[in-house]
Order: sequence, then structure tokens, then C-alpha cells
Amino acid sequence: MDRGKPTSTDELRPEYDFSAAVRGKHHTEFAAGSNIVLVAHPVSSAFSQYHDFCRAA
Repeated sequence: MDRGKPTSTDELRPEYDFSAAVRGKHHTEFAAGSNIVLVAHPVSSAFSQYHDFCRAA
């Protein structure tokens, strides 16, 4: 059963212009490492703003 070429009516909006995009632009920074911190709700509720939490950490 040959499905043929998919027909898509989706088109990108003009504001999503990736013609000047650079593939892998942030790859080296990402590969160098990233820190992800999961904070339990009781702890996060003690801080009203994100930057307050970062300052305390």
C-alpha cells in the first residue's frame, strides 16, 4: 500500500522566518552542561520570586 507524498496545507507564518538560522548555534554551550534543579513545592512556596530562590541557593 503506497501512501504517496503527504499533502500538507500547513504553512509557516511570516514571523517564523528561519532563513537566517544557524544549525547547532548553541550546541557547545548545551553540551558543556546545564543545571536543572527540581524544587519541592513546600520549598518553592517559601520564595515569592525566582531570583529570591537563586540568591538563597
